[in-house]
Formats: sequence, C-alpha cells, structure tokens
Amino acid sequence: MRCSFCQQPIEYGERVYHEVIGWEEERRQGGTNALRLRSRTGAQAHWVCVDKAVGGHAGQLDLTLSDHSAIVGSPDRMKGAR
Repeated sequence: MRCSFCQQPIEYGERVYHEVIGWEEERRQGGTNALRLRSRTGAQAHWVCVDKAVGGHAGQLDLTLSDHSAIVGSPDRMKGAR
C-alpha cells in the first residue's frame, strides 16, 4: 500500500489515516455531528502527510524524515509526478 499523498510505501504498524466516505446532514449552524453510513475507500496516508495537508504545508519538502522526503501534495496533483 502506498500513501495517497507522497506515494511512498506504508509499512506495517505505521500510524496512518484511512480515507472514508459517507453522508453528513447539512446543519444551519454549520459543521457536522456524524458521518452516516461511513465506509473506507481503501486509500491510506501517512499521518505526517495528512498533518501537513491540514496545516497548509502540502507541497513543501519534508526536511525532517528521510523516508518521507518526497513532495507532499494532493493525491490528484501527485498523479504523473514520477
């Protein structure tokens, strides 16, 4: 299995996120209470790659982890990058 962001292999036992799909109810005050009929898509990502994307650092080189030195970005943007 490869990370959906950096395309590097995900090793057994690594901390990962799983992509899910489901249904949320639109609320007047915004947000969501729960994701209904939640299911995993099969895609996985390193926790550090998701953390970077959430923090707005996607696309920057990772200078701290030698095994994650690929450019981190959106999965769609990474297609064809190699």
